[in-house]
Amino acid sequence: AGDYYRKQNDLISAEKYYRRAVLKDSQLAIARVNLASTLNVSGRNAEALLQLETASKLEPNSDHIFYSLGLMYAEMQDLSKAEKAFEKAIALNKNNIRVQYNYGLLLQQQGKIAAAEKVFNMALTADPTNADVLNALTILYMQSQQINKALATGKILQQYHGNNPAYTNLLRQLKLQ
Repeated sequence: AGDYYRKQNDLISAEKYYRRAVLKDSQLAIARVNLASTLNVSGRNAEALLQLETASKLEPNSDHIFYSLGLMYAEMQDLSKAEKAFEKAIALNKNNIRVQYNYGLLLQQQGKIAAAEKVFNMALTADPTNADVLNALTILYMQSQQINKALATGKILQQYHGNNPAYTNLLRQLKLQ
């Protein structure tokens, strides 16, 4: 029912539903994650963070919870905690490409180019044609003046996703379109 309310953009009803679920079973981590998501959309990040931190204690082996924590910390500009949460999520599930992608972006935004490159390449090992990761890695290479690597990654992006208009400008910059 909470998901129904969220899809209807009825955040008040969704929050009430998830709060009731937490009251009925305080150990129900998924209800806390969903409540946190609803609170986040409502701009109540401090409350959302408390729910996610509680959920991470209830289910310390959930990569999804630590991924959500990483996103929340990043949004709140607590970058060292965001990094730790993303690292924990990756340690729990090395195949979660979204975690690796967002962690790589976080590192890139902080100017940690070598670390970001390593994370993006880890993601590409699991999913060699992932458009988001290929795009991010190509941009990273361009920003760090690694033109040959940008061209190589851009060619892969073009090969698998060249018809996607989201990548047209980047591929044009590389003179691949």
